[in-house]
Amino acid sequence: MEVTLWLSILWLIYGIAGLFGVQNIPTKYKGYSWTFQYKQSAGIGWLILAVPSLASNLLIRIFSWPHYINLITILLSGVVSVCYSVYQGKKFNKRINAE
Repeated sequence: MEVTLWLSILWLIYGIAGLFGVQNIPTKYKGYSWTFQYKQSAGIGWLILAVPSLASNLLIRIFSWPHYINLITILLSGVVSVCYSVYQGKKFNKRINAE
């Protein structure tokens, strides 16, 4: 479970960096007036992935739950994060097509 803990911490740091506009984004989203907003929404997507997985890791360490609970939590948070990212991708692709 050390790997998922460290991944959660890295995802959290990358998500917070995204809120401040420090994200590696595809080139098709660069150079627009809303690029900073895109980076922030990408950061939120990483935070949606990081916070539940970090919380489940910490709870498993405290309560000694089985590892499958951590796996289910990470998979569910991953699904929510992917759905959010797909929604945001469609939103910003519409903005690109409109310009």
